[in-house]
Amino acid sequence: MNTPCERRVVMAKLVSRMWLTKNATVEYRFTAYHSDPKLLRALPSLLRSYRDERVKLATLQPIADLGIKESGDGVMVWSSDADKLAALQGWLEKKGYDTTGVW
Repeated sequence: MNTPCERRVVMAKLVSRMWLTKNATVEYRFTAYHSDPKLLRALPSLLRSYRDERVKLATLQPIADLGIKESGDGVMVWSSDADKLAALQGWLEKKGYDTTGVW
């Protein structure tokens, strides 16, 4: 009697494993902080414009899958491209932002 239930669980695990291996990607992130609230409030809009290629930031290449989330005291940024994200982090540090480092 336990066979149909066990089979259903195994099939669900198999289907979820297949979906995860197909759709999961590596993601890198960092958080940027600044002591000036005006600069911190302006950062998400600037980064969205950079992502959408409406604004250029120095010699940085645009990051198409750049994610931006405002938190209380900082701005979290993430992407699957570690090199471009590290370049963005370096640019932000040159502009006076404190960052947590790409992880």
